[in-house]
Amino acid sequence: MSSAGVLAQLRHLLVERGLSAYVVPSADAHLSEYVAKCDERRAFVSGFTGSAGVALITLHDALLWTDGRYFLQAETELDENWKLMRMGEDETIQEWVVAQARKQSGSSFVLGLDPTTVAFDDIRSWTEYLTPVGGTVLPVSENLVDLVWGDARPPTPHGEIFVHPLELAGESHLAKIERVREKMDKEHA
Repeated sequence: MSSAGVLAQLRHLLVERGLSAYVVPSADAHLSEYVAKCDERRAFVSGFTGSAGVALITLHDALLWTDGRYFLQAETELDENWKLMRMGEDETIQEWVVAQARKQSGSSFVLGLDPTTVAFDDIRSWTEYLTPVGGTVLPVSENLVDLVWGDARPPTPHGEIFVHPLELAGESHLAKIERVREKMDKEHA
C-alpha cells in the first residue's frame, strides 16, 4: 500500500475517533528499539526503516522525527507525503504539537497514542505539555496502524524462549526474579 493510501486510512480513523493527531513510535510493547517485523509500525506508515524515529500523523501533516544518524536515510526513504524533522535542528515533536494545539481554536487538540508502545513517563510528559494549551492525550485501545495494516501485517514471531547460560547472564534467572520481588515488596508494588 502506498504512503498516500496508508495516510488516507489513518486520517479517516483520526476523524472517526475525534483525534487531532496520532503518534507512531518505533517501539513495541516492550519499548524495544529493535522490533519484530510485525511491530515495525513506524516503518509501515512512513517507509522509513531506521531503528530510531517517531512519526506523527495529523489530518493535514505527516512528520517524522529522527536523529542525525538517520537524516540521509530518511531523506531517501520518505516520500513526498512526509516531512523530515531533524532532531537537534528542527523544533521537537512536543514543540510542534503544542504549536498546533495553540492554533486549533474552538476545539481541544486531542493527541492519540497506543499506550502499549509509549512509556508511561512519555504519556505523562505529553499530558504536561498539552494541558496548559487546552489539549489532551487519549490512549487508544486499538493501535490505528494495525487496523490499517490489517491482514498484511507480518505474523508475531513464535521463537523459542531460553535461559542464557550463567556465564553470559552473570546471575541466575531465579536470583534476578527474587531481586525484582524484593524491590516490589520494598516499593509496596
